[in-house]
Amino acid sequence: MKLCSNLHKIISMLENKQKIIILGSYWLAIFCEGSSRIIIPLYFASIGISPLKIGFMAFAFELFGLLTSILGGYFINRFGYRNGFLASLVFHTIASFGYLSIHGELDVTMMLVIVGVLRAFRGIGKELIETTSTAYLKQTNVKGRRGIILQILFGGKESLRGVGLFVGGGLLTYLGFVESFAVLGVATLVALFIAGMYLSDFRELKSIQLKDFFRTSKRMRYLAVIRLFLYSGRDLWLVVALPIFLTESGVSNVETSLMVALGLVVFGASQVLFSAFLKARGGIGSITLKANRWRFRDFLFPTHLLAALVMASTMYIPHTIEILWWIVIIYNLVSGAATASHNHLHIKYAKKRRSSIDISFYKGVAQLGKTFAVLSSGILYQMYGLSGCLSAATISLLCAAILGYRLNYLQMQRAQRKLERSVSQSA
Repeated sequence: MKLCSNLHKIISMLENKQKIIILGSYWLAIFCEGSSRIIIPLYFASIGISPLKIGFMAFAFELFGLLTSILGGYFINRFGYRNGFLASLVFHTIASFGYLSIHGELDVTMMLVIVGVLRAFRGIGKELIETTSTAYLKQTNVKGRRGIILQILFGGKESLRGVGLFVGGGLLTYLGFVESFAVLGVATLVALFIAGMYLSDFRELKSIQLKDFFRTSKRMRYLAVIRLFLYSGRDLWLVVALPIFLTESGVSNVETSLMVALGLVVFGASQVLFSAFLKARGGIGSITLKANRWRFRDFLFPTHLLAALVMASTMYIPHTIEILWWIVIIYNLVSGAATASHNHLHIKYAKKRRSSIDISFYKGVAQLGKTFAVLSSGILYQMYGLSGCLSAATISLLCAAILGYRLNYLQMQRAQRKLERSVSQSA
């Protein structure tokens, strides 16, 4: 009996060590991605590169992230979770150390090509580590604890990205462009070494074919398209347009990165707190139709609509630096509440026997919104300024709200039919 108890403790310790490695490496990679996200637009805007070209760099990041979102699930399904996780850290490390090849004598065109390739590597690493980490937690966590761990994972991710944005602005100011990426490369190299030494492997039991990629549930398809519009509503103005606008307005790199960083910290904290609030007020997964029982999916429409209304209101106020601080904070507060539902639901809708594929489908479709938003933001900003980007973001968020209402309606119908079948069978 004592031997069984000790064995159980050892197994529990090993599982916890695996989760610490997954969470720690994932957060570190996200921190480095956040830093690079602010360093790129600030540096190239300061040397006179046009917003359209800066948007193209972000487009390379999102495009290859999109391809990885689609194909990453197959890689994990075929070669295991450990290989997928280590490969993601390799891409992150290359994407940082590659900037050591950039120097003042390089032609501008060649410099943009190198940055585009490195941003593509960063996009591959980001999506691969997100898919691997999420699918790993889907497989290894019991249902009662999964929601808490997922909110820590996703909420912590956004907060660490925000910290990375702030630190990135400081690194650029006090160390310089190339030196900043040398620091980021060392960080992910250490994470790669630790994961390679201690991370165990896990493989799915069923091998999925390419033709099965779109054979996911209707709920997952709706949820993915809703997230597509949510991503667009954010990236149309926050990723490229806002940092360029602040730089052109004479705001320092540190203050610009602090503004965007604070927004993401608020976003991550809002996700965690809103999820805890919903969980405390009535649960997540029941199919009963009690009026006093709240679910994550019930908030797809109201929170998405509120995000759209917040964004719409920004078009009718002057875009001074002081007001932009409040816009960034309020938007991220509401957006965190709006996306908290997705962090739970896309894991819930994924089928365990093919979770990496279902999660890849969700992330791949959602990534489409980011990919075209960052490219469009450069074009919109060059033609219409920040107001044009905010207008496009408002339309995108309204589409997310409408689809959220539709998904909630379909879910209610599904629950009603299931309840009726249950009553008829018991009768």
